Amino acid sequence: MGKIYIAGYEIFAGEGHAYLVYDPNENLNSTNDQLIIRGGPQFLDPFPPYGIIDFEVAEISAESLDGLDNLEDADDNHFPENDKNEDGIVDTWADRHYTTYSGWNDSLWNTMVANATELAKISLGYNPVGPNSNSVINTILNLSGIDFRDVLPVEYAATAFPGHLDLLDSALSSSYTA
Repeated sequence: MGKIYIAGYEIFAGEGHAYLVYDPNENLNSTNDQLIIRGGPQFLDPFPPYGIIDFEVAEISAESLDGLDNLEDADDNHFPENDKNEDGIVDTWADRHYTTYSGWNDSLWNTMVANATELAKISLGYNPVGPNSNSVINTILNLSGIDFRDVLPVEYAATAFPGHLDLLDSALSSSYTA
């Protein structure tokens, strides 16, 4: 039985990015088996256009843009993706504020993966203030009966996650506010 975490880190000026992590062996010191659900911009340039929301569903840590094992520099900022705070030191699960809650289990993870797989069919424009990566996580949690604001990564307030009030429309047409 594995463990689910919500994680986050600062993107810019105190604003955060949230994502979900499944650790099948429940050992946070071995991250190469972790699976990640996240959303983000199609184009990683810090300036528009951002393209559509790009989804990662149960992506292995080494291949996820949020993976603690990802050594790539996908955004060309001269730091690997596993060093989000750009201090030259590989991030740890503590740096990413991994937070778990009772009742989060394998069955819930399977539901989250199924919901994320369906949402990944959406072609919705990415906007830094929403809909965005935090809207993806808010929607997946909402579809699982969980309020994003009740399960924030430790040390964060909901307002640190722009787009956290947006719910993506599975009818492929729009987003709504939670």
